[in-house]
Amino acid sequence: AFINCSFKPYTDIFQGQPHAMGIFSDEPQISALDRGYPNEGKASYSPVMEKIFQEKWGYALNPVLPSLFDTVGDWRKVRLDYYRTLAYCMEQAFSKPIGDYCAAHDFIWTGHYNAEDNPVGNMLNEGNLMQQLRHMQQPGIDALGLRYNSVHCGKTASSVGNQYGLRRRLSELFGISGHNMSFEDRMWITSWHTLMGINFMCPHLYLYSMKGSRKRDFPPTISHQQPYWSQNKLFEDYSARLCYFASTGRTRAEVCVLNPIESDYVEPTLQDARKRDDGYERLLQGLMGAHINFDMGDEQIISEIAAVRDGRFVVGEMAYPVVLLPDMITIRASTLRLLDEFHQAGGTVMVCGDYPALVDAAPDPAAIAALKAYAPQVSEEALASVLRPETAPLFTLSG
Repeated sequence: AFINCSFKPYTDIFQGQPHAMGIFSDEPQISALDRGYPNEGKASYSPVMEKIFQEKWGYALNPVLPSLFDTVGDWRKVRLDYYRTLAYCMEQAFSKPIGDYCAAHDFIWTGHYNAEDNPVGNMLNEGNLMQQLRHMQQPGIDALGLRYNSVHCGKTASSVGNQYGLRRRLSELFGISGHNMSFEDRMWITSWHTLMGINFMCPHLYLYSMKGSRKRDFPPTISHQQPYWSQNKLFEDYSARLCYFASTGRTRAEVCVLNPIESDYVEPTLQDARKRDDGYERLLQGLMGAHINFDMGDEQIISEIAAVRDGRFVVGEMAYPVVLLPDMITIRASTLRLLDEFHQAGGTVMVCGDYPALVDAAPDPAAIAALKAYAPQVSEEALASVLRPETAPLFTLSG
């Protein structure tokens, strides 16, 4: 019904028209509404989850609901199964049907989801962001304010794009930056995006009229009302050239960094999960600072499309010589099997942080011992120097 009322009227009129190539979705999410509940007493829920949860995991959801809010029962297993189910339900009810519909009608589905800056935001709003983004023909992010987004935010969309062969990646950018935002501000924000692999800029926004409250709708409006409008082409040409450059050729990422979102699923509190995310973001920033290119590897996506070929860890269209595990609590058994095969084929696996303690949220000392036998633990300070022999840069500049 949603597709029929919100997408079909546009494809009926504009399919095949060069001036209307796609549809933009803004901040779809399944986050629980904030009503000031004490502690952490809220979670996304739908009755449709009950049957799916039972079928996927072999036990009923309702009797174990207290484990979502307190460390009672087998709470880590329950939370892992719950958030995996949540992500699956959103994918099957929303992301995949829309992506399939747009593909069948030669339309581009683009836009961005909500709360993209860290894994815990992805957990609460989409279940698993990378799992949703892969269904967009042009995966996207949101960039608000005069700031750099997190590396995690930029790399979620570009990693999915690299692995699924989606050449263009969008950002809705410049919102809430103020009417006094300068060309220089727009330049450094746009440049950061292209370094993240984002190469299609969607400025927020162009107003037909600034009458009344419109002028205060998360400015700036980049439109004919602005006093700089006659000079705006200077910046737009810069942006277009940068995006063209960032869209040519193929990305070569030397490292696949596992996305630790499922470890956030099984943290005792959201505060613990956010602390984990802070450490993860420092790791990603350190890799960027050392000029080591990487993609993020989502364990659900890895379970579906990854393989080991010619000594490389292959995820879709990308082949990585190195896999890096950040600090994790739990890891999937399917991921461990593939990592072991990758190691046996001559690939390099490293751990930066604590080794996982659990496998699919359950103790498995033998499996973790096997991982420790071939995956050395490397400190953040030493990571760049240890990785460099494994990840020779394509080129260097000197002089």
